[in-house]
Amino acid sequence: MPSSPVNSVWDILHLTMGRVAGLTVLVTVGIWLIVRVRRRLHSRDDPAAVDHTMLIQMNELHRAGNLSDTEFRSIKGRLIERLHQAETGRDQNASET
Repeated sequence: MPSSPVNSVWDILHLTMGRVAGLTVLVTVGIWLIVRVRRRLHSRDDPAAVDHTMLIQMNELHRAGNLSDTEFRSIKGRLIERLHQAETGRDQNASET
């Protein structure tokens, strides 16, 4: 006895929902993996290079008028101090080896 059209539609819908669920899981795992790899790569960035880049960006914001003189001096002082500490730490590590 042939199956009724209603059963066929439900069968197709059931198969489609299973595929959508599987695809959703696959995409979610893919996104999670990409985010994890990007975080790991980003964590290897040199902190001094990041601070130097941030200093350049703060300078551009100051020139554009988005940071006051006081804000810029405060941020600049902190970043330069961190850069100096990073360089001093590198010098000490080099002399110890």
